[in-house]
Amino acid sequence: MKYLIHLSLLILLVFIMTDDLFGQPDTYLERETFGLVKSIGWDILEYEPGRYLSLLDGRLNNDSDHAQIGFLGKHESNGIAFTIDSFNFGTVTIGFRPKLYSFNDNFYTYTRGEDESYVMRYNLMVDSTSTFFSLGGSEYYRNFHDLCVLDENEVLVLREVRDENVSTSKGQIIWVLDGIIMRIIHLDYPDSFKYTWPERLTYNKNTESIFLMSLVSEENGSESFFQTLVQEYSITGEVLSSYVTPSHDFHTLPSQSFHIDEQVKYLYLFGNGATDLVGWVMKVEMATGAIVWKQVFTEPDFETGNKQCIPSHMQLDSDHESLILGGTFFSNDEIGNTVGFISKITLDGVIQWTRTFVISDGDSNEAQILSVRPASDGGYIAIGTSTFRNGASEIPFATLIVKTDENGLVKGYSTSTEELVTDSVSDLYSIFPNPVSEILTFRQNENANLTYRITDNMGKYYDLFTIKHDKEFHSLNVKNYPTGSYVRTVSDGVQLLNSELFVVD
Repeated sequence: MKYLIHLSLLILLVFIMTDDLFGQPDTYLERETFGLVKSIGWDILEYEPGRYLSLLDGRLNNDSDHAQIGFLGKHESNGIAFTIDSFNFGTVTIGFRPKLYSFNDNFYTYTRGEDESYVMRYNLMVDSTSTFFSLGGSEYYRNFHDLCVLDENEVLVLREVRDENVSTSKGQIIWVLDGIIMRIIHLDYPDSFKYTWPERLTYNKNTESIFLMSLVSEENGSESFFQTLVQEYSITGEVLSSYVTPSHDFHTLPSQSFHIDEQVKYLYLFGNGATDLVGWVMKVEMATGAIVWKQVFTEPDFETGNKQCIPSHMQLDSDHESLILGGTFFSNDEIGNTVGFISKITLDGVIQWTRTFVISDGDSNEAQILSVRPASDGGYIAIGTSTFRNGASEIPFATLIVKTDENGLVKGYSTSTEELVTDSVSDLYSIFPNPVSEILTFRQNENANLTYRITDNMGKYYDLFTIKHDKEFHSLNVKNYPTGSYVRTVSDGVQLLNSELFVVD
């Protein structure tokens, strides 16, 4: 059912405000419930320049017996919705961490009802939503966990399958053509795993194979580790290859997406470290299983209290030379007080920038980025949710939408310090010599409390220091550094900038 929603109850979303070099001054975006109770924005896609289709969920009223309902929203470039289209099948839940998928003018997602799970298709040309495929089943295997669109009328659906009172989910990949099941692939997990949970899948046209990501765990004596397992299945269901993350210092809570390049040379994963839930992204060589690099997010040296990290979405950027990552930072000292973030990271593991977002009014306000997508203008569109846990707002739960430029910044602000918001490290500090063999010197070019660090491409620390004043120097002896390439990072506690350093004999 499609209907117009009266746009009301607006409050403001604002970037973290700071006078330091990386913060963006006051910039406001709308935060909206779209007439729903507890509105959450799960995903967003651009369907034409400056116009976006979003996947939302919420309730139409406060009736606790009425479960969450899935909605499609249409939005202009200013973030305002002009139409909401409802998936209303009675008592309906949005499904398992849903995403939007597109093929030409058709957009797909999945949800579930009381007795069936649904694959929904929205046709942009006729502006209508219909059921593409549905499947009944008991409570213990009715969930769709992911969807992969092969053609306009052909999809792969990842389905959870488990028995009552059993935590392990085996699962199925269902091949559907024109709404008809063509093939069912039963997931084949190694017996060594005590716990298995299918999460995401993708299809590689070059190899004509399906890649599946699952959360697994295996016991090692009295210890049990969560790990990420990626398997390659043939179209007949045979497991062709597999990779599992190491059982030390990895904890996936939750890994919501992964990326494999077209040539199936490299796998990119993200998740959380076992210590303080520090976020990580890593690149793996598929042929050998070797970790090429691992990059960590929200390290404790920035001393902002936002040490914990939950990455929510990762995908290849439109330049095909970098990844774009969205997620949430958590306070290290207090549960809650979340800060949404967007980061851009090169395929070589260098974090180019990180931007953070908070809500401007109320106490204990929280912002989460659940999805971020490249836009046709070179910028990014992100969606998520925000809450006021102490009831300081008339809208305790609401969707937030963020549109940025190519540097992750919101356009339209004017400030005398605008020239300080930059991605050119030469504007912030000087470093010499580079390459270096013994003594490396930093000179800061602005008055600001900046933290500098040097790591290798695997995230190992080599040095950390702070400079506060214009033209202040700091020198390091790098004679004992192994020869190679390093990452130098500068932060004001809110934003990050990175560049490369070379150490030679």
